[in-house]
Amino acid sequence: MNVLKFIRRGIWHYKLSYLGVGAGAVLGATVLLGALIAGDSVKETLRQVAGQRVGQVGHVFVAGEGFFRDALADDVENKDLRVAPVLLLRGQLNASATGRAQGSVQILGVDDRFWRFSPEEGSAVALESREVGVNSYLAESLDLQESDSVIIRLQEPGMLSRDAPLSGEAEDVISFRAKIRKVVGANQFGRFNLQATQLPVPTIFVPLSRLQQVVEQPGRANLLLLSAEKEGAFDSDELASRIRSRMALEDYGFSLVDVPLANASEIRSSRIFFEDPIVRVVQERFPAMLPVTSYLINTYAA
Repeated sequence: MNVLKFIRRGIWHYKLSYLGVGAGAVLGATVLLGALIAGDSVKETLRQVAGQRVGQVGHVFVAGEGFFRDALADDVENKDLRVAPVLLLRGQLNASATGRAQGSVQILGVDDRFWRFSPEEGSAVALESREVGVNSYLAESLDLQESDSVIIRLQEPGMLSRDAPLSGEAEDVISFRAKIRKVVGANQFGRFNLQATQLPVPTIFVPLSRLQQVVEQPGRANLLLLSAEKEGAFDSDELASRIRSRMALEDYGFSLVDVPLANASEIRSSRIFFEDPIVRVVQERFPAMLPVTSYLINTYAA
């Protein structure tokens, strides 16, 4: 018996075992290949959602619970850097026709500069004073159509944080009516959201000047969107330094008032209280500073 004949007889004798091993190898390779394809598909989907969520935004500057001048965007912007001011608030939307409502709605006060950061070029939404845009997620949730009338309710921004003990429990709610101009799709920046989530957020787009008027914060914003025209042209530290160098007292919520009778000057805060870091900086600059707290009392009961 030669070698080739011996090999053939061995293969034929153990053919079922060899077929089982081959089938297992094929199945395992198929599973691995499918997992790789599925993984790439999930990664691409997540990348696409992230792109729809932040668009062309590279960095953001957030004011927290305060406000700064919307003109700060003009002061910071140059030919290599795009900047857009945004007034970001939260509220509720009611559909006038059906009476249905949606809470925890993201309300964005925007102007034409906002749409330059859209994932797709040419996605600008022109809004008149009493018109709004709603994203497709909110429109589908409440069966909203273009030209529908809606009522928007939001809490009036206060001078104190709602978590502060002196802020009180009462909430001043502001309401205003508007007409839907456009349902904004995901690729038109309708999915804009700074929170790290893959779930869509109900969003209303309001003309910046109108929202400023409604909440009695004329010329104010609480968010800047920034994007360099060339990738890597600015890092976070450079942008922070550029913004800080162009901020005025008003952007921090402070004002400087002369008091001629006392031959002194006052630094006042629109938020009633100064944060400790600010107090320390002022004390270092003006050692003779005298901190004063003033508060009005309209009820005194024993």
